[in-house]
Amino acid sequence: MAFVILVVLIAAAEVVFAVRAVKTRASKAGWRRDRLALRTIELAIALIARFVPAFGNSWRFTGFLAVVVVLFVWAVVAYLVGRAKAGRAGVVTKSDVHAGGTADSAGHAQNADAEHAAHHAEGVRSSKHSACRPRATLRTRGAAIRGAVLSTLLLAVAAFPAYVFTGYQGLPTTGEHQVAEAQAIFVDANRLEPRESDGSHREVPIYFFYPADASPASAAAQAAYPLVVFDHGSFGYYQSNMSTYQELASNGYVVAVVEHPYYSLFTHDTSGSIVPVDPQFMQAVIDVTNDALDANQADALVREWMTTRDADLNLVLDSIETAQAEGSLSDAWVADSPDQAAAVLQAVNRADLDKIGLMGHSIGGAASMDLARQRTDVDAVIDIDGTMLGEEALVNGSYQYNPAPFATPLLALNNEQHGQQYAQGNPDGTQYVNAYVIEHAADAHSLTFKGTEHMDFTDLPLFSPMLAGMLGSQNIDHEQFSTRINHIILEYCDYYLKGEGSLAGLDQQGD
Repeated sequence: MAFVILVVLIAAAEVVFAVRAVKTRASKAGWRRDRLALRTIELAIALIARFVPAFGNSWRFTGFLAVVVVLFVWAVVAYLVGRAKAGRAGVVTKSDVHAGGTADSAGHAQNADAEHAAHHAEGVRSSKHSACRPRATLRTRGAAIRGAVLSTLLLAVAAFPAYVFTGYQGLPTTGEHQVAEAQAIFVDANRLEPRESDGSHREVPIYFFYPADASPASAAAQAAYPLVVFDHGSFGYYQSNMSTYQELASNGYVVAVVEHPYYSLFTHDTSGSIVPVDPQFMQAVIDVTNDALDANQADALVREWMTTRDADLNLVLDSIETAQAEGSLSDAWVADSPDQAAAVLQAVNRADLDKIGLMGHSIGGAASMDLARQRTDVDAVIDIDGTMLGEEALVNGSYQYNPAPFATPLLALNNEQHGQQYAQGNPDGTQYVNAYVIEHAADAHSLTFKGTEHMDFTDLPLFSPMLAGMLGSQNIDHEQFSTRINHIILEYCDYYLKGEGSLAGLDQQGD
């Protein structure tokens, strides 16, 4: 909506300027003056869009403001240079008139009547010529129209982020705690980074969201909040489910969000450099999703991805446990500043490591389940719309499911298509792996939500409906749906990690 308002205002201003240029005498001085007035109006619009809170996330208009400032400065310079040239021309004309005025007065008097008659005749001719002259030449009209079109297009492109992104600034939280954030990168000395050739070790960014207003007097009192570890999906990133982290932290949880370099959309390393997603990984995910590879190739890729994620998640949990036990961060923890390192340690010390939950979106949910199979300190798992890839293995050309019941309490949240697979099975007639796991698990719940797609279980539709629609999102009330999902997740965590509340109505919360 903000994008539409900006484009309409810009187009209206440019049209007014173009019409004025065509209908009036198009002198260069007048054109520069009007252009400066137009740029001043556009600058005012840009400043309002950038700094008035009603327009939402003001960073969306930063590029627009930068372009308008450049155009405004250019208009000011052109106007001042034009005035300076006109001033110099005026001085020369007055000097010439003064010199002519010192001529012989007698001669001037003798010719006065003749000159007056000649000037009168010339004035008549000039007036007639002016009356017949068109108000603006064809060249002036063309320049005005081209300028209006090009300026509108340029400024519309600069304002395009306001169309792609919304003014989303998070959802209201329901808990009593203010939420603090901290981040660091853990360098794994036991693993090399396979996608780098300089001998670099694997670096895993960790982001913490935790209650900010607690000030316990002892280390024992600090370990008061259950720990929930979140794992993003393929080419996701750590903010994919920000509203969920905020909601949990406000209700007394320490949330640790893990990013996987080269698997996330982008992240950064200890040098501060941006690490974008590996294009080959992106293509491989697309190929596997579209069944463009044979079963052996697809299975090998999935095993590779799961192995990397499992190692990263194990690293995070083990590192948090070690840091809390030692009361300090080792050199393997790299933070941007001493204050950031102190905040990370504060988050670590406030985690109750006897109460650990894992959750993730898409393949992050599958990795969370895989980790719960490997560890004995995980108390609950939430799989957010993820196929449980770790529960199946390719054996002699066909997939076999893990016969051992999933022992950790499990909650599966499914979009409509996945929900249909529970009932209908796979295209080849076999049972859907998620349905098999839920059916045989020791303690599992599965909720399906009609009218939803994969990305509806993230914050992306709130942040950028356009991008979410391209990746898989329905036209629903995303704020209401995210609030609903966050409530279910909080209720589930409260029951299994805090021993509070009841799950009596949980199975009725789906559609």
